[in-house]
Amino acid sequence: MAYSKESSWNEVYASNSQIAYPPEALIRILLGTFPELSFLDKNFKGKKVLDVGYGDGRNFPLFDRLGLLCHGVEITKDIVSNTLNQPAFSNLNLDLKVGSCDSLPYNNGEFDYLVTWNSSYYMKPKNYSYLNHITELMRVVKSGGYIIASVPMPSSFIYDSCKTLEDGYVEIRNDYFNVRNGQIMKQFENKEDFTGYFAQFCSEISCAEITMNWFGLSYDWYVLVGKKC
Repeated sequence: MAYSKESSWNEVYASNSQIAYPPEALIRILLGTFPELSFLDKNFKGKKVLDVGYGDGRNFPLFDRLGLLCHGVEITKDIVSNTLNQPAFSNLNLDLKVGSCDSLPYNNGEFDYLVTWNSSYYMKPKNYSYLNHITELMRVVKSGGYIIASVPMPSSFIYDSCKTLEDGYVEIRNDYFNVRNGQIMKQFENKEDFTGYFAQFCSEISCAEITMNWFGLSYDWYVLVGKKC
């Protein structure tokens, strides 16, 4: 059977009754203080955040705690419906829609913050372009707004035994969790390759690295924060 991203993730999130916690790195970005993130405006209250590829919705309670107005997109109606029916979110005001990194159902400059945590590098089966993804993501961010993006390093377990395609794209072949096999992804040569996609859109960029052998899996990631021009 051919791989279907929509069917695969529908199944994952339909079976999830428990909501995970937000990534530690995202918590640190939003709540911590770091010398290379002094440009990040942390006056969150009343501002709009878009979580692109929000998954099980684990970031929404954090955003709500910070006073952010929560918006999110996922790739199917089923995932959106499951999220809105999740008891854990019954007290949250969520505005969720179907969308993807290359097609967001929003106007230009609508959001103060956009988070794409482990989502921007998932490509369509054909005619894929990571630059098109970043162009679309940045389109809906206000001038002076912020994007927070995480992607795997080449050493990440996700790329284990992947099939190399053209122009830095790969096909996943050996996913440890058996969810992504057949998925086309963008793979970055190094940090400069990743951050280069944001240079034309951002006046300030800072990129951190996470490298961790987590009980046999290489959890190696680039994490970028950019301020839109």
